[in-house]
Amino acid sequence: MTAYEHVKPQSSSRALVVRILDAKILGRLSVCALEEELGPLLVSNKASVVFLDFADVDRMTTEVIRMLLSLRNQLAATGGHLVLCGLSNDLSEVLGILRLKNTIFPVFDDVNSALESHGVEDSRVTKSGVSVKRRATWLRRRTRRVSRSRL
Repeated sequence: MTAYEHVKPQSSSRALVVRILDAKILGRLSVCALEEELGPLLVSNKASVVFLDFADVDRMTTEVIRMLLSLRNQLAATGGHLVLCGLSNDLSEVLGILRLKNTIFPVFDDVNSALESHGVEDSRVTKSGVSVKRRATWLRRRTRRVSRSRL
């Protein structure tokens, strides 16, 4: 298995979730390093949907947008899709201004909502041993019960 410095991939049969580990992606060198890891990873993995999780990223240069467009085109050539998740408000606003948000790139608040919208099971497990999806369902039901009892 290849060791990655800038990304943490998690794959399933239909999807690949890639968490970007760098808090700041500034400068051409950091973008190139990220692209060198992502490119071969996306080519070697035959997932139809790739979710890029930017939850740990605080700041990034506009060079990243060029890289994302390039990765999107690579995936589209093989029938795949690129989905962005966990963008900070500032990064999401920049994509909105450039008219890339939800037109060129589907954007979701977090990985779980993106996986759910694409019908992909989240097999990750919490510390208590309960799957993330099962726990989220339990919390939703509990919230409904509490809100109904207050009426």
